[in-house]
Amino acid sequence: MPENQRLVEVYRAAYEAVVRVTSNIVARCNKYGVSVALSMLENPTLDEAAKQMHIFASLLEKLDRDGYLNGDDAMMSVRARGYAHAVGEMAGAFGRQDEEEVRRLIQELDRGSLI
Repeated sequence: MPENQRLVEVYRAAYEAVVRVTSNIVARCNKYGVSVALSMLENPTLDEAAKQMHIFASLLEKLDRDGYLNGDDAMMSVRARGYAHAVGEMAGAFGRQDEEEVRRLIQELDRGSLI
């Protein structure tokens, strides 16, 4: 398997991880309500997820800059950064116990307007 193809596979796996984490957070908030989700999701865990998502997004951006991605793959890099930013904002809102901000972020993620 060519090196470029391996890098693109790593890229796709990283993107899928970013989407999976974001989707799980949104699903819990939608299923249980924000106030219950606030008690279920520990903020350090959410903070750590946001940090890991930023690392993945940075990896994807580097692959894009280095010319390993094109078309839809390159667009996923932009979306991954948006997801990472949104989860970071959500971690801050959870830490402040700001239910209104968490609801706003969940609604924007559901609509896709943060990305």
